[in-house]
Order: sequence, then structure tokens, then C-alpha cells
Amino acid sequence: MINSSRFDSLNRLLAWVLTLVIAMGILPSFNALRDQLPATIGNIVGPLNFLKLALPAFFLFIALNWNRIPKTGKWSLVSFIGLGSVVTYVSNQTCDTSSMHFREWAVMSTGMIAACSFALLSTQYQRFILFFWVSVLSTALLINYASVDLLNMIHRNIFDPSRVLAPDQFLLQGFYDIASFGKLLSWAPWLLGIGICLGRKRLPSQALFVFVVLNLVFLIFSLRTTQRGPLLGGVLAMVVATIHYARNQKNFRILYQVAAVGVAVALIGAVLLPREIIDKRIKPILTRNWDSEVLRKDESRSSISQRSLIWTYAKKSISEYPLGTTCIDRIEFKRKGIELWTAHMHNEFLEQTRSRGWLWGAFFTCFWIFSWLTYWRRRDPVATLFLGGLTCVIGLSLVDHPWFVLNHSVVIGVFLLSGLFKVGESAQNT
Repeated sequence: MINSSRFDSLNRLLAWVLTLVIAMGILPSFNALRDQLPATIGNIVGPLNFLKLALPAFFLFIALNWNRIPKTGKWSLVSFIGLGSVVTYVSNQTCDTSSMHFREWAVMSTGMIAACSFALLSTQYQRFILFFWVSVLSTALLINYASVDLLNMIHRNIFDPSRVLAPDQFLLQGFYDIASFGKLLSWAPWLLGIGICLGRKRLPSQALFVFVVLNLVFLIFSLRTTQRGPLLGGVLAMVVATIHYARNQKNFRILYQVAAVGVAVALIGAVLLPREIIDKRIKPILTRNWDSEVLRKDESRSSISQRSLIWTYAKKSISEYPLGTTCIDRIEFKRKGIELWTAHMHNEFLEQTRSRGWLWGAFFTCFWIFSWLTYWRRRDPVATLFLGGLTCVIGLSLVDHPWFVLNHSVVIGVFLLSGLFKVGESAQNT
């Protein structure tokens, strides 16, 4: 038998350590620091990331608190990790062994395990993590605007020297790259809102309007990275979350008020954004001519036409490989006129079904639907914000593949798993 006091002390120590680890998990891998290690050690360690290094501690913490996990949460976590591991191995046999296939699964499962640990922490620790994440993203945004030289120094010595910007170059990338930073910025308001609302039973309508404005400001910055997927997800998320809030409050007039505020902020953003971004990233979506040849010749809309062709290829691959495949047929890509080489299908649900098979694709999709419905049925403000965050990821996932790096993975895991653990619905005692 383990001494009860020692058990409690170990549990508290792990909770404190993992709070710091999960908080630091929002940062990218410390590749520049790893390169300063001796080559033999650097090759063994690989990308230097706290979430990866803390995996044994995550497993121990979950084991010590297994009885606190709701039955739904246990089945969800075990089935996700178990089935995902099996189909990843099986699908990899249909083609040459792909280390990237296993790496992607390691990233996804690590994020889910870290999110499970997050759900088991006390509300105080959860709030610290969420506020820390938003603070890091906001700091990255400020440094990017204030001093590109400082940002380059950070990349050169800590994160990734390949992201150093030229003196005459300006990209809104923060501590990440533009694709990653755009996604994280669109998720930041939801993380902040959850942190504020944890433990609260209601959200005043005035706070909702402030949140809508803040969300749109972050989306404007997200669009400044040239990424359109986060904008799609963010707008969809605000619509769903506002409807959820209006239903809970039985006040549907607020939908019109929020829409008016949203349009006003969007018009201001359109004035402030660089004209080049408006012309090349927004206007092409609003034009009526969707002829494939016109799309292909128009550089600003080529990513739209290429995605439609990639999705056609994905559907064909899914029909041919029911167990999934890691291979992408370059000849078939070229035959379909796909000029943009990609390692994924630019749709999370198609990608998972294509690469890991029909069984996993059905399970994966149902998992997201079940989590979404769990939030929808709840009536508390935290559920509204989790619902918005999850919808934001879903909207983005329809046109991209966001689950490929650890900092994305832990945030997605928190949105996806926390409802099954009833985070925010009742006080926690850890």
C-alpha cells in the first residue's frame, strides 16, 4: 500500500510540474537550443519540446487520478489512443514505412494525453495555463510589430533559425510560422474566455459584446498572416457560440445586436488591413466566376482550385484503400492538374480517413460530433466558449490540417476532451 500522505504529495507535485509543462506547451519546439547540444545527444532527443519529454509524468498523473475520470472520458481516451495506434500501424503497411505517419500520430496522441491531464487539474491551475497561453501569443504578436530584430534573435537562439526574417521582410509569424500563428491567434480568444469564465454560472450580455469585438480583433490579426482558414473557423465559431448563448438566455434579439457589432468591427478591420491582403485573400472568395481554368490562372484563388482537386484525389484514395494508406500518388496528382505538392489533404476529416482507413475515419468524425453535442447540451457559459473553440477548429479543419504540431495538438485536445471530463461544469478538487 502507498502511504496516503506520500500519494497526495506526489499527486500535488505532479499537478504543479505538469501545469508548467502544459503551459510551456504553447511554445514551438526549441530547435535552436537543441542544435547547441552535442550532435549525438541532439539526434537522440530530436525536436526539443516539454510536452514530449514529460510523457512519463503525464502517464503517471493520469494513472494516479484514474478513478476521478468519468466513465465517458475513460472510454473516449482509451478508444482514441488504442484504435488510433492500431490503424496507424496497419495503414502504414500498405506503403513504404513512413516516419511522418508515426510522427503525426505521436503528436496527436501526446496532445490528447496532455489534454486529459489538463482536465484533471484544479480550476486554478487550468486558468493559469489558459492565461499563460494567451499571454505568450499576445507577446509574440507585440514583439513581431515592435522589433523584428528581437524576434529574429529569439528564433536564431531559441526556436528555429530557418524562420529568421530578412531586414526588408515583414511577416506576422510571432514565435511560429505564418500558418501556425494564424491558427493559434484564432483560438486565443476562446482560450481567454474559458479562463475567465471557469467557475462562473452566467456571462452578462455586455461581456459577450466585448468578447465578440476581441474575437474579431484577433481574427483580423490572424488574417494579417495571410491565412483564410482561421477566419472561416472563427466566424463560424462566433455564430454558433452566439446562438448557443441566446438559446441559454432565451434572448434571441441579441443575435441581431451581435451581428451589428460584428459588421462594424469587420468594416474597421477592412480599412486597417493592407490593401494587398484584401485584394488577394478576401475579394477572390467573393467573386462569382468559379470556372476551374479561371481559378487556376488567378494566383490569389489557386489555393481554392487546388484544394478542390486534392479533395477529389482524397475521395478516390479512400475508396481504393479502406484500411488507409500513407502514400500519395504523384502521377495521379499531376494527372488531375494538382500543381501544389502537399503531404496532406487540406481537410482533417478526409486526411484521417484516407491515411488511416474507413473505421478510423468514422470513429474520428463521430468523436468530434459527440464532443460538440456534449457542449451544445450544456447551459453554462464555459460550455458556450468550449463550443466556440471546438467549432473554430472544425471550421478550419474543413480546409486545412491543423493537427500536426504539438502546440496545436494540446490546444485541440483541450477543446475536444474537456467537455467529456465536464471541465467548468463543477468545481474540481485536485
